[in-house]
Amino acid sequence: MNNSVCLICNGKIVTKCAIPSSCDHVFHLSCLMQWTSQKTTDHNCPCPISSCDKKFDSINILATDADRLKHIATVNNLICPICIDVLKSPFVIMNCCERNFCLNCLTAALTQKLQCPMDRSILDQITVLSWVRDSVALFKGNKLNFRSLSFNQRL
Repeated sequence: MNNSVCLICNGKIVTKCAIPSSCDHVFHLSCLMQWTSQKTTDHNCPCPISSCDKKFDSINILATDADRLKHIATVNNLICPICIDVLKSPFVIMNCCERNFCLNCLTAALTQKLQCPMDRSILDQITVLSWVRDSVALFKGNKLNFRSLSFNQRL
């Protein structure tokens, strides 16, 4: 991964990368999510590489760990079930059902009860993922008290 570049912007991938579930192409998470927001139809998105005919509905986020790749998160289903739009940064990965929500959408839904809008489980842990340009921040929270696991790490 030391020599990897994002296949959208051609920028160097330093510590983290995003890989569509259907192929092995490597991107910055921010580049892939921007592509996804413009190209997703019917919960599927075509790979940004024109010679690749595969579509994806989830993204694996990986980090380098002593010269090998380590899985840190999977974004299943690129559409927020509340706003019915492609996920926007920051977004939440629900640990109970592994569904994803835009943080703004979930915050509005939690004003009544601290329950998952999908399976009604009491929220005892969530993961918040945020990206800006080629930086990613990942937070895990117990009882909705967040502690930073990784902040401003370059993709």
